[in-house]
Amino acid sequence: MKILLVEDDLATREEVSDLLETLGHHTVDSDCAEEALQYIRSDGSADLILFDLNMPGTSGLDMIREVRHTSTQSISTMPAICMTGSRDAHSVVELLKTGITDFLFKPLRLADLKSSLQKVESEISRVRAQESQAAALNDKLNEKDKLLEELSLELSESQTESVLCLAYAAEYKDLGTGAHLRRISKYAERMAELLGWSEERCSSIALAAPLHDVGKIGIPDTVLNKTGTLTSREFNCLKSHTTLGAEILSASKSPVMRLGAKIAHYHHENYDGTGYPSGLVGSQIPIEAMITAIVDVYDALRTSRPYKEAMDHASAIDTMCNGDERTDVSKFHPELLKTFLHNHHDFGEIYRKNTVADVPPIMLSAVAH
Repeated sequence: MKILLVEDDLATREEVSDLLETLGHHTVDSDCAEEALQYIRSDGSADLILFDLNMPGTSGLDMIREVRHTSTQSISTMPAICMTGSRDAHSVVELLKTGITDFLFKPLRLADLKSSLQKVESEISRVRAQESQAAALNDKLNEKDKLLEELSLELSESQTESVLCLAYAAEYKDLGTGAHLRRISKYAERMAELLGWSEERCSSIALAAPLHDVGKIGIPDTVLNKTGTLTSREFNCLKSHTTLGAEILSASKSPVMRLGAKIAHYHHENYDGTGYPSGLVGSQIPIEAMITAIVDVYDALRTSRPYKEAMDHASAIDTMCNGDERTDVSKFHPELLKTFLHNHHDFGEIYRKNTVADVPPIMLSAVAH
């Protein structure tokens, strides 16, 4: 591929350029966003923009925004990968809104870079194949509008994968394993099956429920990992992960991501109205969020943390039935809780079979630093 590399630090630029050449790619190097934009306007021939987020003058974020507003479609839709040493939540949200392909956290590793570039190459191949298919079908069926809509949904897959990377990054900060997310997915799917939902709806919540805590990517480690009681200010900071997660996920057009945004926003609302961030009551809370809340509490009871020991299945179910000093069962949707408890062996079996992390390699590379 021909890659436009935009990095203000000379040493980093030369190091990344050498890595790209090692992988068989050709680079056009630029030390600032202004120079890169000038190149794009005058030539524009590149398959990918690989850029630093924080640069003097025009930032990487502002540069990519300008690229997206270019009238030439081949430029405005050009794949882009952001390199950053920061996990600033606001920047993450704004970058996702531009539809970037991936994030790479500094210092870069060859394996991470290679994995990310392979994703771009797959996307380019997929787009080209889809364009050929679109042309053929348009000639035969004259269904151009319908096809373009289908292509648009498929092209959002790259952004969806980036958001999933963030979910694993948030999980890595908090628990350090992907097993929790795998279990939440399976718990939520099983609850949906027990409620008689359609196969499509069951699949949707299985994909969306693990995104419930994606907003924790923006919460300081000192708050997430504190062993003592949180101060009022720290607790308010922690609670903001709900609205932050919703903001991150709602940037996507994907139906699954939008369901994830709903779950992230409302999974700490309580049936009795004592939850946050909005204090919703009863049926005001989306059912997908209430399902996620129940299975998340069960999994939390089964999981050891710095401030508590893990419970066995029987103890966790007893706590879900009767409550304890940390668990108030009046906060759960009564019918959903009844369904969970009547089928508690199913959830115990899910926990037993999923105690070891099984995280896709691309996710591991995103959270390795």
